[in-house]
Amino acid sequence: MSGIAHHALFAACLPLAAGAALSALLPGRLGAAARQVGPAAAASMIVLTASTKTAANAAAVTTAGLPVVGAVVALHVAALVLGYLIPAGVGAPGATCRTTALQASMRNPALGLGLAAALFGGSPHFPLLAAPCIISIFVQNTLGAWVALAGSLVAPSPLAEGAYGSQPMSPRAGRVLSADGILRQVGGQAGRAPYIVREQQRESESNTNR
Repeated sequence: MSGIAHHALFAACLPLAAGAALSALLPGRLGAAARQVGPAAAASMIVLTASTKTAANAAAVTTAGLPVVGAVVALHVAALVLGYLIPAGVGAPGATCRTTALQASMRNPALGLGLAAALFGGSPHFPLLAAPCIISIFVQNTLGAWVALAGSLVAPSPLAEGAYGSQPMSPRAGRVLSADGILRQVGGQAGRAPYIVREQQRESESNTNR
């Protein structure tokens, strides 16, 4: 348990505390620059960290073989896709869809690896127990980091702003909003039709009297 506590302290608590302190102390201009460069730097550091953990246990991954690697990758990709499509299907905002997708695809395989090592470290079957966790560490961190980076670089849709607020909207909500705008525009033109006809009649009568 001391190993798990050590991992939680140095891998989670200290980076979060340091990030919160820097966010509070940095000036606004430097903070804006950090927000622009931060996602790419974080994604790169996560990939390096995950690569180190995976390389240290490469023997277990090799023993497990490609079927286990494929199953773990498919699990994370399916969770990412479904985590986005399900909220989008009920009209959730785009930011909510992306957050749900990342949360659904990212678990805690490092904890699973620590428990496997503590409980089954001396077992001849330990490589098979540890391999899915090791693969998951690399896949979820790499996938999550770069998907989050790509999402931060995508410009918000114009349908998500303007008179309907600045909150990003899902693709389905955008289509509904677009259809609503068309109906409003057509309705407005239909409401003006009698006025336009009356104006045309008056202009025709005026030309006849002349």
